[in-house]
Amino acid sequence: MTKDMTQGSPLKLILAFAVPLMLGSLFQQFYNLADTIIVGWGGTYGHIYTAFEELNAAGKKVDFAQFRYINPLPKNTAEVLGKYKTVIVAELNNGQFANYLQGLNPSLNIKRINKVEGQPFLVHEIVEGVNKIMEGK
Repeated sequence: MTKDMTQGSPLKLILAFAVPLMLGSLFQQFYNLADTIIVGWGGTYGHIYTAFEELNAAGKKVDFAQFRYINPLPKNTAEVLGKYKTVIVAELNNGQFANYLQGLNPSLNIKRINKVEGQPFLVHEIVEGVNKIMEGK
């Protein structure tokens, strides 16, 4: 079906065009509401992303962000992370990146999943860590 947007009342045409777009955006926002984000950087991408997918498939509402560089941080880092109640940083060390983020953004509620064994994460380690944090353990 085609509609001639050059004929008729401009207000009605604008509303007929804009209202479905606004409703679609609103529904999308409600569908994707998450109050927890998993953050990683460097070589942790694949394991964290797979854990993120598994958590969402299991009904856990979490988001995911991966930093490609950390010095300087992207300009919108505080704005993006500030939208979440809990920021979970998963890293293969004692938490230097989490400490760096916390130092620059003291108001963030940062939780940590650390592994210091010289081995990469296993996906189930991240999933279990996120579940424990989300359950308050």
